[in-house]
Amino acid sequence: MTVSDPSDLPSEAEILRRFIEFRLADLHTATPGRVVAFDAAANTATVQPLLQRVYVDASGTETVSSAPLLKAVPVWFPRGGGFRMTWDLAEGDVVLLLFCERSIDTWATSGGEVDPKPRRKHDWSDAVAVPGLAPTEAAIAGIQPRQLLIGAEDESVEVRLDRETGTVTVKGAAVRLAGAAGQPVGRVGDAVTIDDPAFLAWLSALSPLTVAPYTAPISGKIAVGSPKVSAE
Repeated sequence: MTVSDPSDLPSEAEILRRFIEFRLADLHTATPGRVVAFDAAANTATVQPLLQRVYVDASGTETVSSAPLLKAVPVWFPRGGGFRMTWDLAEGDVVLLLFCERSIDTWATSGGEVDPKPRRKHDWSDAVAVPGLAPTEAAIAGIQPRQLLIGAEDESVEVRLDRETGTVTVKGAAVRLAGAAGQPVGRVGDAVTIDDPAFLAWLSALSPLTVAPYTAPISGKIAVGSPKVSAE
């Protein structure tokens, strides 16, 4: 019978350290991920975590491997107070994966306060995806102080709110108001023609007696800084 030299055995502190490292390897908190597919109807995504897993054996040798593909991950969109903000996620979009401390299976189907079952903790199965995270090389350019911007990455369509000036700037090929307010929107410089007889009669009644009544259509362009139409 061969007895190992006690000096070759790890100390209690080293055994405890290795045990903690082993347990921490399967305790997940947050990591960037890449969207593989997005289910708009279910508000869920299939996501590939982007930080690979690293295991260290007793000899200190490291093994690196890809994390598992996560399916049916709930996607977090800003929502509350009766309001919401949504958009379609594209394949390749980067998200931040947050791992809940307990199982969200029951909560995801029923909501409210629940008894979390099964009893897993910080598991791959309990991820939530938060869109918007990006590496430094893909940082958003053009962020302005005291302004809120909602728009496309290519700047083709955007809405900019300037708190300093109180200005709302809308950029796009067309602006459409829906519902009961479904009327066209005029832009600065757009040509307009007013030919409604009732409006022309009302305008004539407001005009000085030295001004001839408006009987013909009024044509002009929308002017800057005024709710009026500047007649040409």
